[in-house]
Amino acid sequence: MTLADKPSPKINPDLLQRSEVVALFNTLHRTSESLAAVEHFRQMYADTQAAELEYKIQLEANAVSTGHVRG
Repeated sequence: MTLADKPSPKINPDLLQRSEVVALFNTLHRTSESLAAVEHFRQMYADTQAAELEYKIQLEANAVSTGHVRG
């Protein structure tokens, strides 16, 4: 392939330059990492909520078994 054979943005204005393609892939990669982080934080929050609910249930069960039920 010679320099004359390369597609030119002047001939095809819709053609992306190499730096634009690299930037696009970097953006897609960053977006993918961000979505994975959001999913990780959602799972951490769900785990925290489940642990908190389990703790509250245990407190209520202890209160019932000792006769200290809150009204």
